[in-house]
Amino acid sequence: MILYLIRHAKDDNSIRGGWSHHSLTEEGRQQARLLAEFIKKQENNFEIKTIYSSDLPRAMETAAEISKLLKLPIRPTPEFREVNNGDLAGMKHEIAAEKYPDLYWSLMDWTQSYPNGRARKLFMNAFLPHGLNFLHRCLNATKTAFLSHIAAYCR
Repeated sequence: MILYLIRHAKDDNSIRGGWSHHSLTEEGRQQARLLAEFIKKQENNFEIKTIYSSDLPRAMETAAEISKLLKLPIRPTPEFREVNNGDLAGMKHEIAAEKYPDLYWSLMDWTQSYPNGRARKLFMNAFLPHGLNFLHRCLNATKTAFLSHIAAYCR
């Protein structure tokens, strides 16, 4: 099994991401097209057979560009969404900093939740079983592309 981890292309960096339903920026759409073209040109090297993606728009839009050129369906996977940042999803950074001055992923306690969202601990506890199940399913696949919010899983 080979698993290609692909972070979604550029989105609006003036807002808090998380579960926001914002799309890619124009630059992000161009990045997604260039990535898809690169993968298509190297198709014999990558040999991607399956595309999984977080179901959030920015990941799905990136996956769609690859899907279109490789002629492979996308398997939307809600379990691989970024952390549920509740009320902060899609909120402008300035507003979030004013309303929630100490609420940053990197500063939050393991058990602290976002307002109407989830704590890091709950996020990881929910992600790990899905992640292991996903990897188990991929063992039977030759080469899989996984599009998501990679930074959320690497922190």
